[in-house]
Formats: sequence, C-alpha cells, structure tokens
Amino acid sequence: MKIIIYLSLCCFCLLTLDVSAQFQGHVYLEDSSIIVNAAGKQKTLAWCGGLNNPQFSAADLNHDGLNDLVLFQKDQYEVLTFINYGTAGNPDYRYRPSYAKNFPVCNDYLVLKDYNRDSVPDLFQRGVAGISAYRGYYNSSNELCFTFYKDLYYNNNSKFHGASLNAYVNPGDIPAIVDVDNDGDLDFLAYDVDGIFMSWFQNAQVETGAPKDSIIVKVRDQCWGKMAQLALRTHTLNQSCDNSYLLKLGSGSTAKVTDGGNSPCLIDMDGDGDYDVLDGHRAFNTIVYLKNGRIEYSSKDSMVSQDTTWTTLGDTVQIAQWAGAFHCDINQDGIRDLILTPNSYAASEDYKCIKYYKNIGTDKVPSFQYQSDTFLVENAIDAGSGSYPFLYDYNKDGKPDLFVGSKGYYEKSTGQYISRILYFQNTSTPGNPSFSLITNDFLGLSIKRYKGISIGIGDIDNDGMDDLLLGHVDGTVDYILNTVGSSTSQPNWSTFPQNLLDAVGAKVQTSAYSVPLVYDMNKDGHNDLILGDQTGYIYYYQNVSFASGTINLRYTNNQLGLAKSDPSKPYTGYSTPFIGKMDNTGIEYLMMGSRSGRIFRYTGFQAGYTSVTYPIMDSSYSYILDYGNPANSYMSAPAIADIDGDGKYEMIVGNVYGGLFLYKQALILGIEETQVPNKRLLLFPNPAKNDLNIALDQVRIDKDASVSIYNNMGQLVMLQQGFADPLNIKLDISQLPVSVYLCVLKSGNEQYNSVFVKKN
Repeated sequence: MKIIIYLSLCCFCLLTLDVSAQFQGHVYLEDSSIIVNAAGKQKTLAWCGGLNNPQFSAADLNHDGLNDLVLFQKDQYEVLTFINYGTAGNPDYRYRPSYAKNFPVCNDYLVLKDYNRDSVPDLFQRGVAGISAYRGYYNSSNELCFTFYKDLYYNNNSKFHGASLNAYVNPGDIPAIVDVDNDGDLDFLAYDVDGIFMSWFQNAQVETGAPKDSIIVKVRDQCWGKMAQLALRTHTLNQSCDNSYLLKLGSGSTAKVTDGGNSPCLIDMDGDGDYDVLDGHRAFNTIVYLKNGRIEYSSKDSMVSQDTTWTTLGDTVQIAQWAGAFHCDINQDGIRDLILTPNSYAASEDYKCIKYYKNIGTDKVPSFQYQSDTFLVENAIDAGSGSYPFLYDYNKDGKPDLFVGSKGYYEKSTGQYISRILYFQNTSTPGNPSFSLITNDFLGLSIKRYKGISIGIGDIDNDGMDDLLLGHVDGTVDYILNTVGSSTSQPNWSTFPQNLLDAVGAKVQTSAYSVPLVYDMNKDGHNDLILGDQTGYIYYYQNVSFASGTINLRYTNNQLGLAKSDPSKPYTGYSTPFIGKMDNTGIEYLMMGSRSGRIFRYTGFQAGYTSVTYPIMDSSYSYILDYGNPANSYMSAPAIADIDGDGKYEMIVGNVYGGLFLYKQALILGIEETQVPNKRLLLFPNPAKNDLNIALDQVRIDKDASVSIYNNMGQLVMLQQGFADPLNIKLDISQLPVSVYLCVLKSGNEQYNSVFVKKN
C-alpha cells in the first residue's frame, strides 16, 4: 500500500471544535491555459478575475525592455500584473499573477515611479504614515521586486516647533507624484486632512545635495495652486490657506466643509512647462480640469481657470463616481496616454469601468482621444460584481460547460445591480481545452431584473431530469423545471421562473445571498436542497416527496453540520457550497467559498449523516484567494470538474469583482490504490476523545484486515490488526494528540478511508 499525504496544521475555533487542519498545501495552482473565445475572438485575459476600480501603473516587470501593466484594486489590496508580449507600439498584455507576489501589501494607492533615477521603478503606497517609499530592484530571475525604504516625514514647519510630521494623504485618496518644480527629483502632492487645500511636499534631494537614492521631504506650500476644493464641483481659485479663509468658510468654525475624497492627476496639458490638474472627487462623476498659470502669469503655481465638465476631442470625460486619472503609456508608443477608472468601489460602474484615451498628440503637448470604456475588461470574463460559476454538461456531449451568475451589473440610471447568466460551451478537444461564449444573457433572464443570480442545477422534482435553480440577494430561490423528457437530452428550461416553496407553502429562503446546491445529503436516493447563506452557514431542506414530478422540501435546519465559512466571524461568511470530487482520491467533499475569499473543506457527510458536526479539513484550501490582507471581503465561489478530460481537476472560482480565476490540480494526492465507490468508513463519534468506532457499510473484512491511522504529516501513528468482532471495531485513541487524522482500513485488495478529529 502506498500513501501520499501532504498535510499542514493550523489552529482556529469553530464552535465547540478546538482543532482544524489545512491538509494538503498547494494542490491547485493558478492557471490560464484554457482558451476562451467570444464572437470569434479570444478573450486573452479571461481568467484575470475581473476589474472594477483598478489604478494603473506601467513598469518593466520582467526586465525585457518592454513596459508591462500593474493594476491595483484598493478595496481588496489586490495587485494584478500583466506582462507585455507585444512590440513597441503594439502591446499584447497577458495576465501573469506570479509577478504580483513580488509586491508588498499596499493600502489605498500604488504608484510606480523611479525616484532615484536608476531606471528601475520604485513603489509608493499609503503605508502607515501617509506615503511609504520602496526601492525597486531586479532579482536573479529578472523580476521586479521591492524593499522598504522609509515613510516620508518632514520637520521644517515652524508652526509645529520642528516636530516631524508625516507627509499626509487622506485615506482613500491618491497623491500626485511628479517633479512639480522641474528640478529633477520627484515631489509629492496631496489634499490636506479636510480635503480642501493641496499640500506640496517637496523632495529636497537636489537642493540639499543628498545622494540620488535619498528622499528629503520639506513642506513648501500648504495651498499649492492657490485653490480650494469645497463641497462643490467648482474649485475656488485665487485663495490662500490661512485661518481667516477657513473661518469664513465655516461661519466661525474650522469644521470640515467638504467630504474629502480626491484623486488629483498632474499633467502639463498645454506644454508650457508647469503642471495642470485633472482632479477627481468622490462626490462627482466628472473630471475637473484646472489650468496652471505659473508660466504665463506668475512665478508661483496658481490655477487660473477651470473646466468642471472637461471635454477632450468631443468626449466629456466622466466615470461613475469618483474618477481617478492615470497618465501612463498604454499602447507603448513612447507617448503617455490617459486612463480613467472609478476610485470608489461602492455603487459604481463595474463593467464599463476603464476608459482609455489614446494620446494622438505628443508627450509634451497631449491630445487625448477616446478609445474604449471597457479597456482590458472586454478581454476578460466579467459578470459585473460577485460572480458565481457553475460547471454542468448542458449540451450532453460529455464535457462540463460553464455558467456564470453574479450579484449583477451596475445600472447607472437606477444605481442597482441587475443580474443575468453567461453561458460558455466547453469546446475542448484532446490537448486543447477551450470555452466559447454562446450568450451573455442565458434564457433572457435579464428581463426579470433579478438582484443576484447564483446557479444550482439538479433534479428537484423527482422526475430524473435536471432543473435550474436561481438564488438571489434577498435569500429567495426561483426554479425552472426541465421539460425535455429525457435525462440524456439538453435540458429545456423554457418555462417561466417560479418561486420555490417548501412543504408548508412558505418561500424557500435564507437570510440573504442564497446559493442553491442540489444534492442527496441523507443518501435516501432523492435529491435534497442545501443553500449557502450570508451568515456563512448552510440551510438544509430535505426532500420528503418521492413522487415523480412533485416538489416537497421540508426545512430541517439552517446550520447543517455546523459547517461555516469564516468561522471566526459569527454573523457573516457568505457561504457558497460545492459538493463533489475535487482530486484524484475520488472522495466527495463539501467545499465552501467565503467572504474572506478562503475556501473551506469539510468531510463527515458522505454516509448520509445530516445531524452530526462535520469535521473541517481545510480552513484555506490550497491557499486559494488567501492573501492575508486586512480587507477580508474578497468573496469566493468554487466550482470543480475535469474540464479538459485529462484526469486532473480544474477549479473555477468567482470573486467580488465579477470575474473568474482558474486553478488546475497540480498535486497527485491520496491513497493510490483503487477506491471502492460508496464503500467508505463511517467514524463515530467525530470528533472523538477516547474511543473511535468504525461502522462498515458493505465492507467485507478478512482475517488479515488492518486499520492504520496517519497524522497530519503523513506519518503512521497507530496500526491495529486482527479483530475479534470485525463488524464492531473500536479503537482506543486516548493517547493521540489533538489533531486531524486519516483512518485507513485495508482488507484484501480493497481499502477504505475517512478523516476524523481528535479533541481534548
């Protein structure tokens, strides 16, 4: 018998359970090898995970002389890296997540600029104090990496008696980092704590003669541009930032008079040598263009005119809520272009969210021409926000097809999210896995204006044919019966969706964000209904009607097996359940996506038990979407199948951005001899303290049968042979440490296994 187990242990608390495990390590690795086509064109960024509010930077990530793209989505502290495989002037960006691992955890903003003029991009992010600087370098693999340099402070303001103060950036704001005084080193500009005046934090490296690798911060102007950003779209010009002006604004008070939230982008728009401002504000959807008159009218930066609805080459530049502008060379022609995205991640555009303006002028005198409002997004699978994938062989060709529901697409006119289903047919051939988009509005469900669609498919009315279930944000579930007449034919889901009712006529419903899964939980031969829920637990409706063509679901409980997503969070979790085989062991497990993004794996249900506690096996399965960041709301929704028929499983995971990540099984696991379907060990009690009982279901025990127990390192810790009563095996486990164990029974040429938890 050969056993391969990859186990690692971590601690958490789940109700009365005091132990857990992260069993297998990196079973799945992120992958992008499955081609996705739509309308005859490949979606080259299909598996990048969706884009909602990205910030843009350009940098050479692999040291090949071509600039690549770095995107940062601040709400989830997410760095996305896209390598350029094209040529100068003709870029070809491909999602390559491995380069993102070289970046530090960033807060609020990520700006790549070469401050020390060594031709290697450096990194700035909010950090703790407001601006944290990191030096860039290339490692031995020619990958761009960073090492922390310092947080930026100044101490030249006499008002504070020489105390060191941080170069302040409001939480959520994006500072401007440019050489504003044209002396060769980068300076820093950001709005003050009230969001009214812009401070200029000068880099005095040149002035002080410090080495180029230094940043020496001096506050030079706390009212840069002589302008004030109040609660209006219009800036107040020709102002100073003394206290008398603040008193006038506040009617005798220095209280804040604007809600803050600014993302200034400084560009010399007219080629006169001073920096003008494209200013985005959280309260508005347009960019304000402010012209700097330093060169024409004075020796000091001063905004002399403004356009509150700036229009470039016929297009009014606007984006749904808090526009952020980014000045970088997108098409790699040596001339910087303009990108606009929403800097707000709540109630904002989630598909038409990247406006690309090509610079058809020069870098010195730009002229920005609108190109697209779905730049990059159009090459990804993107269902708006909060995606739910489901794999199911719809056309009955033996290959699982891909359906994608979601929380919905943001509708600008109403401020609501309206959902529909995307359907991709599996068009794989041997060695060439692929999907093709058939429709982005499956069954025309957009007309229903559902708020949220999660997908469940299975026979819910006992007629042997698979029905379609739709979970919604309000917790309800709709269903469409399959009327095709044969389980081997493509389903006919053409009837009108109906509310799913339980045995007493009440709506089948969770507290919110229901995610349906059809599965025979109690192993009585008839499918039950389980539902993921906002609380993180699972609702269980037992099928109590076995008559063909009837639905009779009895509500049983709302904490099935006490399984929970994000167990450390008592009132939330957003469980998204999947039950099925997920590696070559052939064992079905309960997988649960979560609000944190981590995927939880449970066992103990396989023999039909619905009233016991299910032991947890992984609290971060394969470390998928476990970035260890403080956002803790990435969301995950797993779907698993062997998509390309190569004997290894793929996992497709939905997320908060409405996109999909693809993972492929990279590790061969488990007991490698033949598994006997539906003949597995039932261990009880589980968790166990002193005695562990083994119940045998259709298991034939011979005189040489043995039971082996392996710890979380794959080490044999107990072996027992020869049983006086082979139908009633009891093991004394009192001496085993608290942990999770694998129990293997071998009898003749067959073997059976299950997992149990040893508790205190």
